Amino acid sequence: ISGQRASSTRTEIASVLMCMLQNMALHIASDSQAMIDKAMILIAKASALNAMVGCNNWSIRNPYGRPWAMQVDGDLWQTFWRAILSRGPQSLGLTKVKGHATHEDIAQGRSTCEHQQGNNLADEAATLGTADHVDGLLGLVSWMAKRSADYKAFMHRVHLVIVVVLKR
Repeated sequence: ISGQRASSTRTEIASVLMCMLQNMALHIASDSQAMIDKAMILIAKASALNAMVGCNNWSIRNPYGRPWAMQVDGDLWQTFWRAILSRGPQSLGLTKVKGHATHEDIAQGRSTCEHQQGNNLADEAATLGTADHVDGLLGLVSWMAKRSADYKAFMHRVHLVIVVVLKR
């Protein structure tokens, strides 16, 4: 996802939406707890509504009661809501996996080898995707972010010196 609002949660939602275009039941694993939590709530509400009013009523309003535009990533969540009502809420399963799992995480049961490999492949694909937009853009942005962090640290030291001087 390009643009200035491309948070990790937003990109996770967009990837789930892209997967939902496939005409089959899906089980998606993600390391984004925020995305999974809200998606599971929407799926549960869609299941409850479908049980009450039937599966053909895909135009049901936002279950959160406030406009989608007033919610974080509301545009994508609105699309997710409509898609889950259209597909049927039982057609999508979500699983939380540990991101950047180590061998210690696997040994302690916080992750599995399969989840670790899948998450590592997804991270590699995401890195390739960010590097693929414009040649050199990722390098430039990384350099600018480091420079900004260094400048912030420098200004913090300057302010500490100013405070010490003023106290004396």
